[in-house]
Amino acid sequence: MNWKQTLIKKTSPITSFLTRIIVSNHYRNEKTVDESPNEKNILVVSPHVDDETIGMGGTIASYAKNGISVSCVQMTDGANSVSNLSTTALSKTRKEEMRQVKDCLGIEAVYHLDLPDGDLHASDASIRLLATIIEHTAPEIIYTTPYIDAHPDHTNTAFLLAETLRQMKVPSSLKVRLYEINCPIPPEEINVIVDISSFMEEKKEAINTFASQTIAFDGFLALNTWKSHLVDDPKVTHAEVFKEMGNQEFQEMGAYIKKEKAKFPGKFKQVNKTETLLPAIFKAYGYKKKLYRRCL
Repeated sequence: MNWKQTLIKKTSPITSFLTRIIVSNHYRNEKTVDESPNEKNILVVSPHVDDETIGMGGTIASYAKNGISVSCVQMTDGANSVSNLSTTALSKTRKEEMRQVKDCLGIEAVYHLDLPDGDLHASDASIRLLATIIEHTAPEIIYTTPYIDAHPDHTNTAFLLAETLRQMKVPSSLKVRLYEINCPIPPEEINVIVDISSFMEEKKEAINTFASQTIAFDGFLALNTWKSHLVDDPKVTHAEVFKEMGNQEFQEMGAYIKKEKAKFPGKFKQVNKTETLLPAIFKAYGYKKKLYRRCL
């Protein structure tokens, strides 16, 4: 155990108390829940197997229960994730885990583009692959990881989607929703909240499927509890949150963010651990808020 781990362990009771108070107040608001989705087709664009579950597993399960078709496109081969397996074995294992998650959450179809994990970017080939999926699934809403994130693959997934949509003819009614992974969206920018109180067991079961991963997931789940405070309703105990925009607005946001993205891995910290949620949420928080304000 190194000195950082020792310090975290010794200060854990105080940190846990402060985290609970500060984070719950951070999300306290009186927003409303997105009650009755009327879409027929949803596409989730996921950089890696597990991102779709971390960011919106409960929402996917909710869609499935309501008879709405959810497709998921996995952008990378997942071979560069944190694991004790070889790259070949890891990629194969993650696909098997995704097959289990598909059944658990009720996803109708999963597509694997097998782009290189850790080197995802927009190219003629990757744009063509993603465009084919979009044309085939004809979604009314596309969910994607945000431009602003600590992981380059998450950021570049949004840029690849933006470039793909720019080159396609898509309906003007198409909506894009950003879902969170490593870098929570500031509460004032959240405009869609989904009550996943009835679907947390499915989300936890899906997360437990990812045995190939050696990272912690408890921080992501804790945030689902505290985000419920965005809604002034005691029946809402867990929530997932999104930033919705039209295709044109999504394009404009990408154009503004592009010159800043190289800074993000050093600016932001992953929120996967409850014990380090406070620094993860608030690291460079002013900078993040400024980015959202200036580009939207």
